[in-house]
Amino acid sequence: QPQVPFSVFVGDTPAPADADGVVEISSGRHQLRIETQRYLPLIEQLDIEGLGQAQTFSYVLRPGWADVTIRSVPAGAQVRVDGVQIGVTPVDKEIMYGPRTIELSLDKYKPVSLQQIIVAGSRLQLDDILLEPADGQLQIESKPAGATISVSGVFFGTTPATITLASG
Repeated sequence: QPQVPFSVFVGDTPAPADADGVVEISSGRHQLRIETQRYLPLIEQLDIEGLGQAQTFSYVLRPGWADVTIRSVPAGAQVRVDGVQIGVTPVDKEIMYGPRTIELSLDKYKPVSLQQIIVAGSRLQLDDILLEPADGQLQIESKPAGATISVSGVFFGTTPATITLASG
């Protein structure tokens, strides 16, 4: 396992580690919390013997991310997680656990926004996210102004006007 920088807390009090990762803790029963970036915090109850007696504890922290695959139809959409761009579909990324907003956008298509709960240590596949063509905008002017505008028998007003037409 790789060595990573970490923080140790005894109860809620930070307990600094020396260069070898050794933390001095007084004798008795203590709640130990170990934290580091990208991993889930570890909380453990420890009985410390004290009296200068060295005790060794070793822990393997669990990943705080999920392996996520995102694919769209069509491919090539920009992907953002909580507003941060992570790539272009198809994309395979590690995404940190918790509630996340995943947004896909592609020129000439409507953007898609998904609310997703990311579970640490899992694999998530978001396949074939369908991007719908964007609606069209039509600017209409006439001379003289005031001409009636209708599309497929539906009244849209009079000129000059900008109307939005649904794709398809």
